This record gives sequence, C-alpha cells and structure tokens, in this order.
Amino acid sequence: MSTKNSKTKLTLLNTPTATRSIRLAIATIFIFSVISKLYSFTDFINFTSHYLNTNEYISQKLCTCLIGIEFYIGISFLTNDTSKWLKLSTLGLLIFFTLFSIEMLITNYNDNCHCFGTLLPFTPLETILKNLIIMLLFFLSLKNTPPSSSKQSIFHQILTILIISLAIKEPTDFFRKQAPSISIGKLNVLKKYTLIDVRPNFIFTKKHIPEAINIPYRHGKKIPESLKNLLTTHPPNEIIIVYCDSKICNLAKHLARILKDKYKENTIYYLKGGFETWENESHSPIY
Repeated sequence: MSTKNSKTKLTLLNTPTATRSIRLAIATIFIFSVISKLYSFTDFINFTSHYLNTNEYISQKLCTCLIGIEFYIGISFLTNDTSKWLKLSTLGLLIFFTLFSIEMLITNYNDNCHCFGTLLPFTPLETILKNLIIMLLFFLSLKNTPPSSSKQSIFHQILTILIISLAIKEPTDFFRKQAPSISIGKLNVLKKYTLIDVRPNFIFTKKHIPEAINIPYRHGKKIPESLKNLLTTHPPNEIIIVYCDSKICNLAKHLARILKDKYKENTIYYLKGGFETWENESHSPIY
C-alpha cells in the first residue's frame, strides 16, 4: 500500500500542473528577491562594499548586475522559458551563492547576508538551506516543460541586458523615503548647523571642512554613542549635516537615512557630493 502511495505522489509531481506550480514558486522567490534588494538597495550596496572590501562604485555595479540576473530568472520562470541560458544562470547563481554562504560560515559571519535585503534577514546557514530547496525545485521544474521559442529567449536576454545596464548614478532605496540632501551652495549660506564628518579619524586629520566634528562611522556598525548624545543635546530646530568623501561614497546618505528612520529626526541632511565636491568648489580645508 505504501509503495502505491509513493508512486502516486511521484506521478503527481510529474504532471504539467505540478511543474507549472513549481516554476511559479521559483519565479516568486526570485522576483521577491529583486523587490527586497531594491527596497534596501543602499544597505545592499553597503553590505557588498564592506564584505568584499571594494569601493562603493564597483559594489553598486555588482549589485545592479545581480538584480538584473535575478529579474531575468524570475520573469523567465514565470513565462515558461526553458532556454539553456536560463538553466545555466539559475544553477550557476545558486551554486555560487551557496559556496559564498559556506565561506561566510567558515569566517564566522552570522549576520544578515542580504539575499532578501533587509525585508527578510537571512543568515548564511538559512541561505544555504534556502538555496538547496530552490535547487531541488529547479530540477523538478525540468520535467514536463515544453521547449520555449527562440524569440522568447532572445526577448528575455535583451530585457536582462537593459536591466543590468541601468546607470544608477546615485544609488537609492526604490521604495523607501530618503533623508534629504543639501548642496554646497546651500551650506555656504546657512548660519547655524552642526556638521559631522563620518570618515575615519586618520582621513579627517589630514583635511576636513572647517567646524566639522569627526564621528567615524562604518557600514553595518551601531550608531556611535557620541552621535546619540549629540542628537539628544542639539537644539531642536538646528540642522545636522553629515558628509563623507565624494559622490560615490554612500556612507553619509546611509547614516542620514538611519538617523531619520530610527530617531525621527527631521533636521538630518547629507552633504551632496561630499568633501571632494566641497573642496573642488574653491574651498580651503583645514589641515
């Protein structure tokens, strides 16, 4: 009797309806991954930059490419594409990030690995289990799937190239309200404000904007106590402006958003263009 039940279950898995359901599940996972990464795109870039020890410009491009590939996979599974490129990209991506998560475990990294951004934090171990389940679903999805047309595959590949080639000059969290920026010109006419330099102290001591306070901050770290104290003691209507190195440095924008979200501060701004832009506009820094 148990043998018959097992055969019946296997038969049900081999039906076209079951295959379509499995492909829909895979598509949902990848599309949700895209949405969650876009929701916290800044945090995703910051994590990549910090973990891989790369500058934020390179991290931004890597993150954009990954989102583009995931979008392609999600849409392709949703529309029953069965091209070789889809199979290779899906399996390759899952294997790569499974190995990457294993490397995280080996190096004792147990925090959020951002496979679903900050919407659904996953540890490396949870990511490995998730990827193994998707791999199982992927192999099950190969049964009873009609071959896709070459036109369909080409359309999806062109769509992927367009997504990957997005030139995002200033990364932003697509579904979250950002902290406002302030331009160098506006800074020059302000009379009262608190200016915070979040760069490391050894960079700050080389040169910085006059009257700036150095409160170093790193991606993924807790808000410094000195900054918390400043927030509780500064005049309620006085503007706080944070800045970092340059246009491609996203640290100040990231911190300004956190302060705005966590402490409900409406007077937090980040300096657009950072120290580099300020210095290039004929200003004389303090050495």
